[in-house]
Amino acid sequence: PFSKKNKRRGHWHMMESVEEQIREANRRKDQGNALYKEKNYIEALKLYSEAIGLVQHFCAAEVEAALAATKKAPKPHSQDIPNADKENTDLSDPSSVTPSPVLSPRQREEVAVFFSNRAACYLQTENHDKAVRDCTWAIILSPHYLKAYARRLQAYESLKKFEDALEDANKVAELDPSIEGTGDDIKRLQKLLADQRERDKEEMLGKLKELGNSVLGKFGLSLDNFKVQKDGGSGGYNISFQS
Repeated sequence: PFSKKNKRRGHWHMMESVEEQIREANRRKDQGNALYKEKNYIEALKLYSEAIGLVQHFCAAEVEAALAATKKAPKPHSQDIPNADKENTDLSDPSSVTPSPVLSPRQREEVAVFFSNRAACYLQTENHDKAVRDCTWAIILSPHYLKAYARRLQAYESLKKFEDALEDANKVAELDPSIEGTGDDIKRLQKLLADQRERDKEEMLGKLKELGNSVLGKFGLSLDNFKVQKDGGSGGYNISFQS
């Protein structure tokens, strides 16, 4: 029979395994850091991926649960993580995740660094979608990880997702108000977002005008036959016909 003593022993061995894997993953991360400093981003990315591959099955269930509850979190793809144990752990399929012990806060922070560092490589190689994904994983594991928010901000801005970038800029300012330039980032992103919304509005109005003219054209009319004036009192609009 499986006694309580044996159960405790098994749990202890599992926790030792977690520590061993994280120690080895940290060695890969350190090697990746050295390559990153040399601007060898492709090889650094491979080492960060190896680090993630060593520990992903310990945090998969935790990450999946958070992803399922987070609308902004992108769907993970295990094929982006080399050396994954595909038989036991597939981050793209929650049903295949092997139950794992919950990582300690320190361990979650360490694993978050692996994802954030790989995101830095993706930024340098202009793979912004994957940078967003890895930063999101890092934030899920370590919700106050400032560097992950800052990197995701860059990726969002490059993807012209200014509303998301602005949200992350505000989070960076919240986490550390002393960081120089954050206020300028927020102002810049606010302007970019306002300009984007104005362009979107003009594009929408242009399409509506085309649609209106296509309908009115059947009657020998166009939107040019109608004059629209804003009512300064009510804030509404008055439409009058002019031949």
